[in-house]
Amino acid sequence: MKHKLTKQTIIIFLCIVLTIILLIPRQINTERFANKQIKDLNVACCLCVRNCEKFLPKIFDNLNRLSKEFTNFYVIFIYDNCTDKSEKLLQEYEKASKYKVIIKHITNDSPYRTFRIAKARNTYVSILYNELPDIDVHFVIDSDDRNIKPWNMTIIKQYLTQNNWDALSFNRTDYY
Repeated sequence: MKHKLTKQTIIIFLCIVLTIILLIPRQINTERFANKQIKDLNVACCLCVRNCEKFLPKIFDNLNRLSKEFTNFYVIFIYDNCTDKSEKLLQEYEKASKYKVIIKHITNDSPYRTFRIAKARNTYVSILYNELPDIDVHFVIDSDDRNIKPWNMTIIKQYLTQNNWDALSFNRTDYY
């Protein structure tokens, strides 16, 4: 199958390259936390949100369950152009949470979904670098139906005890 090189494909490629370049100075170094207990890791969960009202309550449940595994737990939500009740749900979640929740609205007028996602992801990477520089591990979580089933905490903790990975991916099917 031949792929057509479009302007959108080139821009997506450049966004990926830029993200990799931004991560090089702070590559995941599992040796950094090899002597820490899982409970003592500094963990941040990063989510891009746009019209996810129907999925957020179950995602909040998973985040609350995950938060119990760590002493230092943070959640970063980046949202834009929500036309449903996502923003209100995020604010209610922030008030009810026992851990630090960062909610940031961005203006994102691109007609291209991939551009909007890239801008949101770049925003939370900036927060990780500038506001939460001591994070040991960060989870990038889809805020849609991919994450509404209960997460298996045993598997997550199992991988966090190993120091032979740079990135992990869960709940994937071959459609990516």
